[in-house]
Amino acid sequence: MADAVDSKSTAQKAWGFKSLHRHHLIANLVGVSAMTDLSIQVREVGGASVVEPSGFINAHTVRQFESTLEGLVEGGRCNILLNCANLNYISSAGLGAIMGQIESVRENGGDIVLSNLKENVFTIFDTLGFTQLYKVFDQEEDAVNSFNSAEGQSIGQ
Repeated sequence: MADAVDSKSTAQKAWGFKSLHRHHLIANLVGVSAMTDLSIQVREVGGASVVEPSGFINAHTVRQFESTLEGLVEGGRCNILLNCANLNYISSAGLGAIMGQIESVRENGGDIVLSNLKENVFTIFDTLGFTQLYKVFDQEEDAVNSFNSAEGQSIGQ
């Protein structure tokens, strides 16, 4: 009898695995789990901190994005470039994280600029008026150079 229970237990475990595997497969096919994926790289280029978010900035991932920006500002790195080449989506929570740092950044003679926005991400920024508040560049190199040519001058000052 113990063998039968063990077999059933093994079968249940196998079914649970198959069910879990099927759930993740379906979630990946419809993009559900991808909405919680965010990786962020930060590097220094020409006096600017280049922040490269990859994936989705939303309610699930905004704290990671916000912590990155806060860490830069607290560390005195106030020339911040958001290179959005690999950013698939940004929610209002993500936009709020940017707005939450802009005053401190500009008070310290820096700025937050944007580059390499995909069309859908640009549309979000533009629709909400962020393209009036932040400089947007097609290429990272132009954005980095803007810090050197601006010499502390930024939008909103």
